[in-house]
Amino acid sequence: MKNCEKNVKKKSNSAPGYDMMGRTQPAFYPAAGNDKGNGWNDMTGKDSRIKIPEKAQHIIDVLESHGFEGYVVGGCVRDAILGRTPNDWDITTSASPEEVKALFPHTIDTGIAHGTVTVLSDHEPYEVTTYRIDGAYEDARHPSSVTFTCSLE
Repeated sequence: MKNCEKNVKKKSNSAPGYDMMGRTQPAFYPAAGNDKGNGWNDMTGKDSRIKIPEKAQHIIDVLESHGFEGYVVGGCVRDAILGRTPNDWDITTSASPEEVKALFPHTIDTGIAHGTVTVLSDHEPYEVTTYRIDGAYEDARHPSSVTFTCSLE
């Protein structure tokens, strides 16, 4: 993967997106308490933000403080939206696996060929995966190739 740092833009709360009801919202869900009056209520009046655990948010904050993007992804987002307690929190980033490993003192090469590094925070694992473009899925589960990329666009 080429060095992407110059191409990475820091995310901001003003990035447009849509919530589950189709309303314009920031493109990511900030941690609870970070809404600054942006109206994160669904039609029932409930707070519709995803409450990202402190340790997962810290990993995202470290990535962002070094010029990379970081977002929670996968089943944890689904579970949080459905009001369930996620079993784990996965993060995707514009940082390469090598860059992730350089930023955190305790990591495990979980699926390095597919861009996944496990970051340990107080012995809790968080899988951090580099943005990627998957090749064909020949066995319906694993891509035949993976190309890392700097951007979600």
